[in-house]
Amino acid sequence: MFKNKKGFSLIELVVAIVIMVILALAATSRFGSYNTLRLASAARKTAADLQYAQQLAISDSTLVSAGQVDGSTAFTTKEWVLEFDTTTNTYTLYPNVWFFVMSGDNYFFDDPIQDPYTKDDFIVDLEEYGVSINSINCNGGGNDTIIFTTGNPPICAQRQACSTPIGNLHCYGIRSPLTADATITLQYDADLSTRNVTISETGRIQVQ
Repeated sequence: MFKNKKGFSLIELVVAIVIMVILALAATSRFGSYNTLRLASAARKTAADLQYAQQLAISDSTLVSAGQVDGSTAFTTKEWVLEFDTTTNTYTLYPNVWFFVMSGDNYFFDDPIQDPYTKDDFIVDLEEYGVSINSINCNGGGNDTIIFTTGNPPICAQRQACSTPIGNLHCYGIRSPLTADATITLQYDADLSTRNVTISETGRIQVQ
């Protein structure tokens, strides 16, 4: 005698497919939420560090004096510089005394401050979040640096080679006060989603 072997009924197949779809959607949602959280964390970290630099500028009074740098008269001002590197997807916070030499160079000390939490140099690697720096718009393209000083609007600048190298100093090109919102766009590499960190002319910093 042959036993009658039953297969899956249509209803059973439909139920199985529905369960698989639900599980797939749940997994996709979970990974999507994870990606969103990592990108949001990187954006909040960037905004917090910009605010930290801003607070340093507020709490540390501007110092102005005259002296000699490599034989040229220089004016010095205390500033706090956050420099972004789109190649390495990092940013660095410098405590700087700005030397404006009559030759036209703007010199800055090339030593990062100490991170108050890690006790290492204040260099943040956004790739640890799976995030890259998509773009920086600070008074237009090209500028990669945001500078905070006491009682002044944020300043946009870009690093360049010094015409007359001096010790551990580096130089910036044209410096211009912020005239419109600056935007730092961060991108999560796994799904190409983005978040913006903005800085207004008045110094208000937000994550969007």
